[in-house]
Parts: sequence; C-alpha cells; structure tokens
Amino acid sequence: MKKIIFKIIVAIAIVSSVQSCTFLDIVPDNTATIDDAFTRPAEAKNFLYSLYSFMPKVNDHLTSPQLWGTDEVAIPWTWYDAYKLTTQPISTGAPFFDFWGNPGGDSQSYYEGIRQAYTFLDNIDKTPGFSEDEQDAMKGEATFIIGYLHFCLVRQYGPTIIVKGTVPLDAPEEAYFPYRSSYDESIAFCVSKFDEAYALLPYGQSKSDIGRITKPVVSAVKGRVLLYAASPLFNGNTDFAGYSGKDGVELFSQNYDNEKWMKSIKALEDAIDDADFIGATLYRGHGADAVANTRYSMVEPWNNELIWGHRQEYFWGWQRHAAPRVIDGGVVTSAGGIAPTMRQVELYYTENGLPINEDPTFDYSERLEVAPGDETAKLHRNREPRFYSSIGFDRGDYLINDDIQKLFMRYKEHDGYDGVDRSNYSRSGYLVQKGVHPQTMFTASDNIFIEYPWPKMRVAELYLNMAEALNEYGFGTLDKFGHDAKYYLDLVRSRAGIPSIDDAWINAYNPGKPNNKIGLRDIIQTERRIELAFEGHRIWDARRWKKGEELNTPVYGLDVNESLGTEFYQKVKIEDRYFDVNRSYLWPISLRELQYNPNLVQNPGY
Repeated sequence: MKKIIFKIIVAIAIVSSVQSCTFLDIVPDNTATIDDAFTRPAEAKNFLYSLYSFMPKVNDHLTSPQLWGTDEVAIPWTWYDAYKLTTQPISTGAPFFDFWGNPGGDSQSYYEGIRQAYTFLDNIDKTPGFSEDEQDAMKGEATFIIGYLHFCLVRQYGPTIIVKGTVPLDAPEEAYFPYRSSYDESIAFCVSKFDEAYALLPYGQSKSDIGRITKPVVSAVKGRVLLYAASPLFNGNTDFAGYSGKDGVELFSQNYDNEKWMKSIKALEDAIDDADFIGATLYRGHGADAVANTRYSMVEPWNNELIWGHRQEYFWGWQRHAAPRVIDGGVVTSAGGIAPTMRQVELYYTENGLPINEDPTFDYSERLEVAPGDETAKLHRNREPRFYSSIGFDRGDYLINDDIQKLFMRYKEHDGYDGVDRSNYSRSGYLVQKGVHPQTMFTASDNIFIEYPWPKMRVAELYLNMAEALNEYGFGTLDKFGHDAKYYLDLVRSRAGIPSIDDAWINAYNPGKPNNKIGLRDIIQTERRIELAFEGHRIWDARRWKKGEELNTPVYGLDVNESLGTEFYQKVKIEDRYFDVNRSYLWPISLRELQYNPNLVQNPGY
C-alpha cells in the first residue's frame, strides 16, 4: 500500500453527501493546512462531514457494484463496470470498483477515508467552542467511520491491513509496509471501533443533522458485521486452507466456530433494544394496504423503519434508470432499463405466502400461459403484495407520476423494445417498481424525482439478520426476548400481507420444510432475497453464503422481440453470467498496490 495512505494530509477537497446540510470549504483560501481546518467550529464540522463522502454510496451505479452487479437485474448499459462485473473476470491490473487503492477512479479509497478520520480525531481537541458532548459525538462519528470503512474492506477483500492511527513522517520504513491481518483480527478491530463509537454517540440527531451516525446505527451495523463473520465464506472455510500472509500468519481460520452466530445474536439483541428505544418499527403508514406499505417502506423519506439512510441520488440515479421509458424529442427523461430477471420475478411468493413451485393452488407448469379472458400471464396473478409493489409487468399497473400507468411491454409497444434503441429498454420484459417513488414525475412535461434516503439499514433487515443468526446457531434457539427465528420472519411477512411461516407451509407440497434447520435456512434466505431485493444486499449475501455458483448461471427473461402474447410470454436467455467460485468471492488487490507494498499477498486465485 502506498506511503501516502499513512501520511498526514495537508489539504482536503470536500465532496460531501451527508443529509440535510450545506457544506463549506474546510479551510480558508491560501491557508490549506490542518491547523486552519480546526481553528473554528464551522471548519472542524465540515472536516467531519467530509468523512461521510468516503462511505459507500449504495445507490450510485458509477461507484458501487451493489445494485447492478448481481442476478437480480439485467441492464442494457454494457459499458458500466457493474455490468462487466457480472459478465467477465476482474483484471488485477485495473479491478472494477477498486476501493483499496483506486488512483483517480470514480470511487474513493477506503484507506484515504480512514486516514482522514484519524486526522480528525488527532486534531478536534484543538477546536474551541464545542461542548464536551458535541466533541464526544463527533469523535464517535469519526470512530465509527474508521470501523465501517475497515469492514467494507473486509467484506470486499477479506483479511485487510488494520490502520490504528496516523503514522508519523519519521516512522521506521517498515511502518509504511504493513502485513495483512487475519480475517478474525480484522473483524475484531471493526467491532472494537463500533464499541468505542457507541459509547460516545447520542441516540438521535436534530432534524438539521438527520442522517449522521447514532447509537442505533452503530448497534445495527455491528450485528450485521458479526452476522457476516459467522457466515460460511468466512467461518471455517477450508477453501482458504494454507492461505497465509508473508509474515506466516494464517489469514483465515480453518475451524468452524458456532459461537460466532451467538456473538451476532447478542449484538442484534442490543440493536433491537435500540430500535425499540427510538420507536423504529416496520412501516405500516398505509394501514392494511400491504402493497403500499412495502413500496413506501423504502421511499417514504425518513419513515419510522429507517435506521440509517443515505440521501443523495444523482440526476441519473436509480429512479431515472428504472422508471418506464419517457423520450420526448430525442431527450431521455427516464430509461426504463433496469429489468428484473426471471429468477427474481419467480422468486416472489404466491398470495398464500409460498414459493410458486410449492403452492398447490398455483398453476406452476403453465405459469407463462394466459388464462382465457385475461391479458397477462398466470405468473403475474395471485402473487404476494411485494411482487406488485416491486415488479412492473406487461399489462400490469405501475405507480408513478402520482397515478397508475398500465405497462405495455411487448415488441414495439409503448414500454417495450422498439427494435432500434439498445440503450433504453427492458431486456427481460419487466421493470422495477421498488425504489421508484410513486409521486416521481417523469413525463414529456415533467422531469422531477422525489428524493428520499436510500436505506442502508432498516428494521426489516434487522429482523431478518436475527432470524438467520438464531437458526444457524441452532434450530429453535431463542433470543433474550424469548423469540425464535420464525417469530422474526413472521413479523416481516405480516407487514408484507402474507400468512405466517407455519400457517403457509402446512399447505405446501413439502409441509415439513420449515421444521428443521436446513429447510428453514432456505426459507430465511428466500425471504431475505424478496424483502431486501434491489437494495444492494444480494451481492454480499450470495458471497457470504458461498452461493457463487448461482451467479455463474445464465439469466432469463421474456422474449422482448415478440409482439404477440403467446410468443412474448416465452422464457429466453438474456445472457450468460460469470462468477469463478475459485476466486470471485473476494476482489483482487490491484497489481499497483502489490508493487508499492512488498509485504502484501494477493487474494487466492488471482
């Protein structure tokens, strides 16, 4: 790793995305020094706010692989790195989404953010005018960011270099060429930073500071981090046997430790306590309307389910890429190009809360047929509310422009492929509704999207994390509240408007599936893929569950080149996908970084 990662900065350019704030330059003109940045409270706060710019922007397709880099969607924009990530090997010379070093890319190095956070901690005590509580809270934010950016490195690269502070310019040469720490050491460091931050932070922020880190954010993230650490990719994975650093340290433990699940449970118990304390709960702002509740749980700004959100959406962000196509006079207002794959479309349950191939009342074998008197496939009927709040389908309703728009997705129809424009169309014959605010206005005369904070942590994930941890620790395990995994699943399912696990599965072809650990594991993972779809979780879940082979299979859709319903409703291959189970679970470290630091070792398979 480059020496510059450890040297004290002398100037900073602000690129901030923290919610509800306007940020000024950190330092006055012509006085770009660290001392100047901490002379007055305003400059010190702006330095703190700048640290948030290094956090992953999940909803930015340019700097994040999370939304487009999985089998949930197919996109027509083949020039984007997220598309390339799913279809070709990563180059070690210039890896996609290189957050380790990233010289001059769209995204920023996590190590740069870590370094600046330590610089803040080293200097904030110099700034007059803050109360002790204010200083503590700001220190807590910077400390959390240090831990979280380390976790982001671990999640992407595995064992990482732990940075414990700024390195003096006169430090010994070996201080600039550190070794990678083991995976377990890396996770322990993240957790220690979260614990330090938690002790310093408040439970909430003022309205003008909403979006800044709080205790509930920290405890929820800690639970997620420990859940990941207990998962198969990192917990006794023998595929990593013999993988050591140049100092001889074994980087992955080869011993499965079931107690790692209990560590996650304990952390999630604290997180649920914190969520309860601040009144965070599953969103039900539309009463008994499960379709509206599940749609608005994501897009209703700062609703009571959101624990942590990232507000900024770029002009050409998720909504404009996903919403039905609007092109007027050659000007593209919305692209209609984020297309759910058939795999994702078929994943949603029936109205009875069962997979479509487990429900005896669902015509699975003829699901692509159109029933007499109907105009769309049977696949689109009698599905659960989350299907209708998330998926736009041919002859179905799409809520946008504060109205209901009927979709016509067949060849040369209003919303379908026109045979010419290969940049703005659905490759699968479906569109995503989730994440598009129903009151966003994309018409020939209106070009306005409703901005909302992208959910980085909401209560539904918290419950699903707990369900997974409880089941993996042992089928039937109870948490301190006396609840088991099914309890948390049923909370999410109830808001989604479907029966409980036991009430649904008693009518399934395989009624005993939820009554053992392996069967319930599959149900939990499916529930997670439905509830958290299109939010940026699948890319990490498939990896931590060691299900990369699913990402190495073709994705399918309907035949968008056909205008007749009988021909349009045919399952056709969109494209082959690439995922090498021998190496793609982790990103490579760029060759540039290996050249800078001779003590680094490359990840397996590269």
